[in-house]
Amino acid sequence: MELVKQKPSYDYWLAKGILLLGDNFTAQKDYFNAKHSIESILDNYDGYKKDEILAEAVQKIEYIQNLELNEMKEQPEQEELEIELETIDKDIENTPEVLNPNEFDSKEIKKDENK
Repeated sequence: MELVKQKPSYDYWLAKGILLLGDNFTAQKDYFNAKHSIESILDNYDGYKKDEILAEAVQKIEYIQNLELNEMKEQPEQEELEIELETIDKDIENTPEVLNPNEFDSKEIKKDENK
């Protein structure tokens, strides 16, 4: 009965589990879900050892933000690509005309079918 009177620590372990989930997302480089998992603790946790849990969450958020910044620095800059339409138009001018199927001589079609 004395155990029931004590403040349960369920919320504490739930929060620790969500922080661990954030670590797993971080290890997979899924920073979006990692941040949102940890931010849910920052926004909603009001349980046992609140200061300890929130300090750990802040530390993890800062770590993820640093990882994101480093990853952005490592990505090469993308160059703009410009397509010249004039060269395409010239290619179209040099292609043979498409013949109308009605212009074929029926004898030529029959010769091709016999081959």
